[in-house]
Amino acid sequence: MPLKEYIGRMNKIEKLLQTSRIGMITNQSAFGPDGEYHFQSIHKRYDLKKIFLPEHGLFAELQDQVSGSSLRYNLDEVEFINLYGDQESSLIPDSVSLEGLDIVIIDIRDTGARYYTFLTTAYYFLEEISKWNSSGKNEISVIIFDSTNPAGKKSKVLLFKKNLNLL
Repeated sequence: MPLKEYIGRMNKIEKLLQTSRIGMITNQSAFGPDGEYHFQSIHKRYDLKKIFLPEHGLFAELQDQVSGSSLRYNLDEVEFINLYGDQESSLIPDSVSLEGLDIVIIDIRDTGARYYTFLTTAYYFLEEISKWNSSGKNEISVIIFDSTNPAGKKSKVLLFKKNLNLL
């Protein structure tokens, strides 16, 4: 994304972010044109409270289906919550982890890989926020950063014969 377009998009949500307690679902794929990770930019400028980690960790340091419960990161006054722990229930954020948030930013680029993992993480999170918002508690808004696919716009599809199953 060109820098001008990136700045324009950020300016649109500037006022909203300035007055909000923010949570993010993100990983290393989310960075700006300056090379800085979005979570770092958000942390410097706004009140970033929590980062929710999908499978594989913040920097994709974990192999497929390896629990991230032992991962630790250090970012001043930011709580890291692993959404891929030792139990299946860890895939879904609990209500305690949503407390104290006004906005959740979902910011994971689609690179054509690990589509199931990250899409499912976002889906579970949106379901829980919907339940939270229906409960009468303070409403949590969601912002989805829909960044350009760094692999380009062209899709490549692998076709299987009828008698073969992918899963």
